[in-house]
Amino acid sequence: MTGRRIQAERRGHRGERLAAWWLRLHGWRIVGQRLRVSVGEVDLVARRGRTVAFVEVKWRATAAERDLAIDARRLKRVARAAEALAPRYARNGEDIRIDVLLLAPGHWPRHIANAWQPYRCAGSIDFARDERCDGIENKARSCRAKSRHAHKASPMTTRVAVQMDPLPSLQIGGDSSFALMLSAQERGHEVYYYDVRDLSWKDGRVLAWAAPATVQRVAGDHYKLGEFRVLDLGHDVDVVLMRQDPPFDIGYLTGTWLLERIADETLVVNDPRSVRDAPEKVFVLDYARFMPPTLVTRRLEDVRAFHAEHGEIVVKPLHGNAGKAVFRIGRDGANMAALVELFGQVWPEPFMVQKFLPDVAAGDKRIVLIDGEVAGAINRKPGEGEFRSNLAAGGYAEATTLTAQEQEICAVLGPELKRLGLLFVGIDVIGGRWLTEINVTSPTGIIAIDKFNGTDTPGLIWDAIERRLAERAL
Repeated sequence: MTGRRIQAERRGHRGERLAAWWLRLHGWRIVGQRLRVSVGEVDLVARRGRTVAFVEVKWRATAAERDLAIDARRLKRVARAAEALAPRYARNGEDIRIDVLLLAPGHWPRHIANAWQPYRCAGSIDFARDERCDGIENKARSCRAKSRHAHKASPMTTRVAVQMDPLPSLQIGGDSSFALMLSAQERGHEVYYYDVRDLSWKDGRVLAWAAPATVQRVAGDHYKLGEFRVLDLGHDVDVVLMRQDPPFDIGYLTGTWLLERIADETLVVNDPRSVRDAPEKVFVLDYARFMPPTLVTRRLEDVRAFHAEHGEIVVKPLHGNAGKAVFRIGRDGANMAALVELFGQVWPEPFMVQKFLPDVAAGDKRIVLIDGEVAGAINRKPGEGEFRSNLAAGGYAEATTLTAQEQEICAVLGPELKRLGLLFVGIDVIGGRWLTEINVTSPTGIIAIDKFNGTDTPGLIWDAIERRLAERAL
């Protein structure tokens, strides 16, 4: 075996060890590792409840390489191996799925559940190909297609480009970006979709490989795209909605640097410079008087001292989102050292440690502010067996009102958010008084707020955007 091959094997083993720890910390039990059969190989087999996951692990040197590490051909081999191994690990009636865990230094793991969609196990299984595999193959073909500049729309049409995550992945029942697109469409605005990875700069112009988009509230058939073409974001559109989810990494920062160059021509929501300067768990430190006891560090010794002082604690990545990789450490400190080691391996930046607030069982309130004014709120409660109340982590929402302390927090934050051009913001408050995050990248929760309050929060956001456009035209 060559030296290069040996190094690759070592990296692979390291990635599998980190992936196994990641899954364990998310409640999975590892029941198999590095399993080879004649038709392929499975890196990990994990069980949680009545679900068995056959997991493909990929470790790459950079996030860009990580995101290209899996394709339909590789997934097909994993699916064949999983089918051969299923009788050994899954019992009749259990759910079986193919997962992918992508890792790179300095970035939180990207966990793709159901990368191939399985049918329920009934002694044997078949696998239906996930559409995302076709997307992987088709993206390269579409990018080679001949591009041309879009024709400028009528001056009376508001042209909106939405920079967001892939449309096929949207859960339309609760996705705020989808609600904003639908509301824009209902107002007669012209909507375009593009991926942040398709931003470019040429001859002083910021360009995007984009397509006209129409959306509808039909699960599984919720969007249609026209022909992709090059849009000049400073000339061809009036508004850019910057709505892709974190991680808040160098790729995210690069997107803000590019969009900042069109600030004099096009309204970008939220303001890219302010978004860049206000990552959720760092910006909130400016308002420490409203926060629970908090530590930002990389040192195990600091965590141990903080734990000794406060008992139960919560550890989370400084630039995570949607409740991902948020862990609770009990009074016994179990897994503390392993968790700190894992965070140190995965992220180069410090992580956040906070005193665990038992009040979270009563809810974690998401309050939405539009142009500095409170638009509504929901109380998010943890699901069964969970302490995280994020809707994306299995929490559920209920109607709520604001406490006096929450009103004070909003009154302090509101004017600064407006000044910074942070038009759509979601803040998180626990126990009616503890501010934990200020979400400015791609806030969520507006669909649930409207469900309970009978409001039209997407419409309020567009009202604010249209006011800003009118002010810019003066």
